Amino acid sequence: MNVSRSSPQVTPPGPRWARAGLVGFAVWGSCAATGLMLWQMPGLADWFAAATRPAAKVAPYRLKLGPVAAPGVETALLQRRIAANPTGWLDLVGLAHVYMGQARATGDLSWYLLADQAARRSLVNHVRANHGAKLVLLNISIAKHDFISARRLVSEVALQAPGNPDLLAASVSLYLATGDVAQAALAAEALVRLEPSSGALTQRALVRIAQGRDAEAIADFQAAVAREQAGAPAASALTRAWWGRLHASRGRLEAAFDLYGEALRLQPESAVILGLSADLELHAGQYAKAATHYEQAFRHSQGPACLIGLAKIKTRQGDLQAAGRLQADAEAQLRQDLKDGGYGHRRDLARLLLTRGRAGDDLEALALMAVETQFRHDPETLAVQAWALTRAGRWPEARQAVQRALASGVRDAALYHQAGLIMAKLGEQAHARDLFRAARLTDPTYRPRSGAAPVPG
Repeated sequence: MNVSRSSPQVTPPGPRWARAGLVGFAVWGSCAATGLMLWQMPGLADWFAAATRPAAKVAPYRLKLGPVAAPGVETALLQRRIAANPTGWLDLVGLAHVYMGQARATGDLSWYLLADQAARRSLVNHVRANHGAKLVLLNISIAKHDFISARRLVSEVALQAPGNPDLLAASVSLYLATGDVAQAALAAEALVRLEPSSGALTQRALVRIAQGRDAEAIADFQAAVAREQAGAPAASALTRAWWGRLHASRGRLEAAFDLYGEALRLQPESAVILGLSADLELHAGQYAKAATHYEQAFRHSQGPACLIGLAKIKTRQGDLQAAGRLQADAEAQLRQDLKDGGYGHRRDLARLLLTRGRAGDDLEALALMAVETQFRHDPETLAVQAWALTRAGRWPEARQAVQRALASGVRDAALYHQAGLIMAKLGEQAHARDLFRAARLTDPTYRPRSGAAPVPG
């Protein structure tokens, strides 16, 4: 598999994102024309296959699913206007938002660079009250895991545009990413009061999942589906994807597959939804389907997570040599991303190193997580930190990490199991049994693999 990452050509990207505040995803364009030439276009066969799937049972999309505007129309218009008026700061903001959409859609870091350049050019031309450009930089900072800059930009935009719905949406993403669930809940409630849209309700559902409030999260997903609007299939697809992920994490695999299938019918080229589908297929032992979806996701995003997923498949199939090559490719990408400006994830690299377990990997993973936990303390990050601490034999500190991870109320079978192993090691057998029981109740399908690390992901 060729894993080289080519920079995108600066051609008109897809349409502007619908506001949903869901960092990492985009409105994907689809082509409505027909003919032999179109079937040779990358992704069109995927689109046709997904579009002809039967509708979902859990949350069928009941609005008209028509063709989306041709990709690049908005970008071409903005570029012409900027060429005619280079100091047009509003057009530059608009172009930056379009590039952000393409970055979220593909995962290609070069689009973030283009968005950053357009936003900064806009600020040079017009600094006062230019919160649109700062919102772009805020979302880029979140994508880079530059949480110090992100928090500063939140404060700056709040002074210029208090109560701005885009600011509230970005704040929810920031606080969830850093583990500040209480702050995320406040921002989500404010967003829903201000603008009770499908996207806002979906974000509140994500917060409620982080709080362990499943029934209320499902109610929000249902309300989001009821409020969705025609012409925004990307937002509708993401609502179903996150809803499906909740079902998957509770062992309700049929419902999860159903929701992922409908999400892919709406957005067949979404790398995120393809990745979620692949994760579930991997869990269910459907290795051929999982490999296909990981490969499709990689084609669109060129992201290391896809390579790690493919490596898991090869490992379970006993092809350790192929798994090692895929892990090495993923490691190279993560290290390059960190070197180039921080878009890569220290946590992802640490988890890969712990999975591989070569000489020196454990110490490097522990050092990476010592840095990462200075800026974020969400459950997934704390779980990886706890894993690194157990490898170093620092069991009391590992217990503190998993206890912090569980403090928000999040329900996660892998995290419960990990905490149970740590408590058992420390002699707290009764507590360990309670945690193992919580893991079984949370997800009856969860089975830690022999020798596998007891951490999420």
